Amino acid sequence: MRMEMKIMGKFKDLTGLKFGKLTVIEQAGHDKYNKILWKCKCDCGKETITHGRDLVNEHCKSCGCLLNSNRKEEGRFKGLSKTRIYTIWKGMNQRCNNPNCEAYSYYGAKGIDICDEWKGTQGFFNFLAWSLENGYEKDLTIDRMDGNKGYSPSNCRWADWSTQRRNQNRTVAVNQYGTWNLKQPLPEPYRESEE
Repeated sequence: MRMEMKIMGKFKDLTGLKFGKLTVIEQAGHDKYNKILWKCKCDCGKETITHGRDLVNEHCKSCGCLLNSNRKEEGRFKGLSKTRIYTIWKGMNQRCNNPNCEAYSYYGAKGIDICDEWKGTQGFFNFLAWSLENGYEKDLTIDRMDGNKGYSPSNCRWADWSTQRRNQNRTVAVNQYGTWNLKQPLPEPYRESEE
């Protein structure tokens, strides 16, 4: 939580304030343009010097350890980000969390969410492990058994397209004779022959 800055005329004293993982210790001189530099201590224990504007604008949040940590996490995805399973996980996140996603109105806007276990970087690896243990195959899709609940291990399964369509909440089948919910079997004259 950010404390209010002490204002002394035009000078803003940042001493003692926390920005991201950095706590400002003291003023550390000026740069070549006469801008004030601040000495900060990171939560990891290292010290760094940066401009006040970079702290206030949240451009500088750590001594660099946060960036290195993010790079390590991204490295764990190397090769996986191009896989089908990653695309499915990313799609779930988009549908539930991104209002600009075309399908958001059917998911996130209706309160459909992803369980904490499947969120974030580690969430992908948890989702991957669950998928491999619960019948993931390349011709199956992620299916929520209860369409009113979110994505979680207890509410999801891997299903074929036929099962997936029957489990949809919205009416999607339309022909010249009317509409019906795909959860219900098609009327007799419209069923495909099994020959």
